[in-house]
Amino acid sequence: MHIVMIAAEAAPVAKVGGLADMVTGLSRELATLGHRVELMLPFHQGLATDQVQGLHKLDRALRVPGPAGEEIQDVYAGRVEKLEAKLFPCGDQFARADIYGYDDDALRYAQFNRTVLEYLAARARWPDILHTHDWHTGLIGPLLRNEFTASREARTRIVFSIHNIEYQGQCAHPQRLLKSIGLHAPAHLRADRLADPHHPGLVNLLQAGIVYADVITTVSPTYLAEIQTPLGGRGLDGLLRSQAHKLVSILNGIDCQRWNPATDALLHRTYTADTFRRKFANRKALRRRLGLPETNQPIVACVSRLVSQKGTPLIRHALYRTVEAGGQAVLLGTSPDPGVQASFERVASVLAPTHRAAVRLVHDEELSHLVFGGADMLIVPSLFEPCGLTQLIALRYGTVPLVRRTGGLADTVVDPAEVDRLGAKANGYVFNDPDERAVDWVLTRALSDYRHRVRRFRRLARNGMRADHCWGRSAREYERVYRRAAGL
Repeated sequence: MHIVMIAAEAAPVAKVGGLADMVTGLSRELATLGHRVELMLPFHQGLATDQVQGLHKLDRALRVPGPAGEEIQDVYAGRVEKLEAKLFPCGDQFARADIYGYDDDALRYAQFNRTVLEYLAARARWPDILHTHDWHTGLIGPLLRNEFTASREARTRIVFSIHNIEYQGQCAHPQRLLKSIGLHAPAHLRADRLADPHHPGLVNLLQAGIVYADVITTVSPTYLAEIQTPLGGRGLDGLLRSQAHKLVSILNGIDCQRWNPATDALLHRTYTADTFRRKFANRKALRRRLGLPETNQPIVACVSRLVSQKGTPLIRHALYRTVEAGGQAVLLGTSPDPGVQASFERVASVLAPTHRAAVRLVHDEELSHLVFGGADMLIVPSLFEPCGLTQLIALRYGTVPLVRRTGGLADTVVDPAEVDRLGAKANGYVFNDPDERAVDWVLTRALSDYRHRVRRFRRLARNGMRADHCWGRSAREYERVYRRAAGL
């Protein structure tokens, strides 16, 4: 099949979060399965062009409807991670320092959607599948079905993935937005199409993606159930329940070449589930790197973006509680919010005199590998988590995850108390409530097992290492979804 991935991000050229990893990881695995996969991305100002092989401008420019009438748009081509890639500057719409965060984001990404489809229409053959991701690509569906209606376009199917329903691309200028890309506003500003169900004066681009998709995927089974509830659906639960026949959940994977403790060159010493004791050399190396004293107590780590979704007050509490309980606490992460960043700088200064904590408020890819390889546990107290990446990496590295029961965390981490019910091997610890008492409870259990039930604790770690969370499994499920959507 010919599959076109349309997204705002793709690692390693443009990345804010897990969306970028998913787009590239899945695309690469699908290519391995024999499919032709193309990436279509905005040409962001900060895009890592050194990661694009053979980058060049195509000779043929596009004529694209724009806010001021028809505009001439350039298209660039190259290869990202050995995948075909097309990059769209959309004039100067993406000549910004950041990928998101501007008042006109909806207008910028609307123009990107129209430009991608104009590029596809100029070619001889349309793809079998357009795989679109989150609100940034929500207008692909209404544009394709209303503005590109020849028989060859009609055969193309749209798979729309919801990575985080919290972000919906709501726009307060619906007439201007739709006019800018050539859509007739009155026909689309309805509650069953693009108008936000609770704020009729707004266009909701995530809703547009949902309504016009042939298949809607989410990134974990529990998240699929959560977004169909009033609490988890963020206003779109009714729409999603009405579209239940199109909903599919496929758990995300991880890049098992990049994240592999058996071959990871960024570790002090490589190891496997069968040579687990070698992991302890990484614990010593991590302590040396962070200036922590050598001890027989465990390291409890957190690797996270410091945003509200991740439960920042609970992360802060977990650091203090770990130190109080005699363990060593490690935090690696940054926040886009200066206030949150400053609050964790204060935490670092308070904990520094204990010599039991290391707080690194930076993005450090190399250090993250050593944290996963050297820590004994990883805590993930997210308020909600569509899938989660860090717990999957922790499992791969035999670092026992302590997670809140939500989204993909609930689907991938099995508590010893739940083995009989779930019929799976225990690989971590799970708590329910998003509060300090629950964090204390899970830390107490995990620290007690680490100190007094060593064989049980290490069995959890090895179970995690032996499970398959690589992209190959997920890609085969997407392949089945694509074939079903395309009638193959």
